[in-house]
Amino acid sequence: MPRNVTQKSHPILVALIGFAGVVIAAFLAYLGATGGFSAPTFQYTGVIRDVLKNPVGDAKVRISEDEKVPQTVKTDSEGVFSAWLSKKTKSIRIDVEADGYEPYSLNVSPSRTGPEQITLPAKKLHSEQSVRPPTPTLFQGVLTPLPPASKAIRVFVESALSKPVIGSDGRFKVKIGKQPGDMVNVRVCFGEKQVFNEGKPVIGREVEIDVHAPAGPC
Repeated sequence: MPRNVTQKSHPILVALIGFAGVVIAAFLAYLGATGGFSAPTFQYTGVIRDVLKNPVGDAKVRISEDEKVPQTVKTDSEGVFSAWLSKKTKSIRIDVEADGYEPYSLNVSPSRTGPEQITLPAKKLHSEQSVRPPTPTLFQGVLTPLPPASKAIRVFVESALSKPVIGSDGRFKVKIGKQPGDMVNVRVCFGEKQVFNEGKPVIGREVEIDVHAPAGPC
């Protein structure tokens, strides 16, 4: 009786051993393809700074190696980040995002020695945040002394938005593309001769233009 049981169990045992062999072979093939649990790795590090060389902390860094699922890490207060990558990696792509900076991407070499140095460009202003041109400022001047034949006098004011008109008393007003506190060049011509060419401050009130003897062509 025991002999018959043994004879019947033998085919079942052979089948189990065969199935186990197939499972083990498949598992070993998987480990070979993926590098197994003991695949050699290396620590990849980088430093992220802005254009002024200041470290960028709390930046989100996505690291993609070959076709694997990306790793996401963040920089510390010194702008440093790190991740463990496979030594079999052939290509690495880095994508960086940080508040106040433009998104930045680059492809790097796995064979690099030392930390990866990454510089983030500052975020560009949107059109609605762009700096508007300054509001025109009124520049006022008076010629002293007023040369004779005042109709022959011409006044040129830097960044003037129109041609200054001189009154019979030597006074003129003109809107300029400057702001209070700026300096503006004023040039006065009498006929074909230059009688004034200097900088004057934009102070919001009338400034004196001290004309002098002709000094060169205008």
